[in-house]
Amino acid sequence: MATPAPSQSPKRKTSVIFCVVGLFLIAALGAWELVVNDTFVRQQIRLEQAWAHAAKVTPLLAAEPAFSKVQCVAYTGMGGVLKVKGKIENEEVFKRLRSIISQSHPPVSVFYELESPDPNERFEEVVPPLLRGH
Repeated sequence: MATPAPSQSPKRKTSVIFCVVGLFLIAALGAWELVVNDTFVRQQIRLEQAWAHAAKVTPLLAAEPAFSKVQCVAYTGMGGVLKVKGKIENEEVFKRLRSIISQSHPPVSVFYELESPDPNERFEEVVPPLLRGH
């Protein structure tokens, strides 16, 4: 007749419980990192939003000759933004451009990087989504 196997010691059971709880906590922290912080996943989401919005804004800009050398693209910097780049004539045109983009309600931050004929004049700024329209 076979003898029954000895049960696990309390010390071993405690170790197993700590290992399972530890693994669960590590998995939970990893999931939290993916959801909350700027990660590749969030950047991809913002880039998709930026590309979709660029497609929406491009016809608005094409309607005005002053914006013929301006492009809207998705940009990986800053966690994924809408980048408005190109050449414009002056600050007045830049203000009109900002107004059009703002009124289109971009879902992500907008990064303006524009040149003018004057080599000493560049227009660069980042407008977070919370500050649109202000």
